Amino acid sequence: MQAQPTEVATILISLKRVGDEFKSVKDEPFDSALLNNILKVLPSVRESSKVFLDAIHTKAAQENDESGLWTDPDKYPDVQDAKDVSSPYDKEADNSA
Repeated sequence: MQAQPTEVATILISLKRVGDEFKSVKDEPFDSALLNNILKVLPSVRESSKVFLDAIHTKAAQENDESGLWTDPDKYPDVQDAKDVSSPYDKEADNSA
């Protein structure tokens, strides 16, 4: 199963918000090692999600516009190559209609 750009953007925005809400904790307030570990990891989610959010145009993602999704086409040359290859076919299809 493949996620749509809208779903990816929604998840990334949500993860960033969660990361924004949780600040680093020095002590372990819970008896559960799992819960204490979650509290330690959640602040790092903010930076990771921000890296991915900075790599995409969220407006294009929310509109499922895969062609305008990436902010830096040079960073992902395979994506740009695929767009360049598919573009002439798309134009031919438009002209023949």
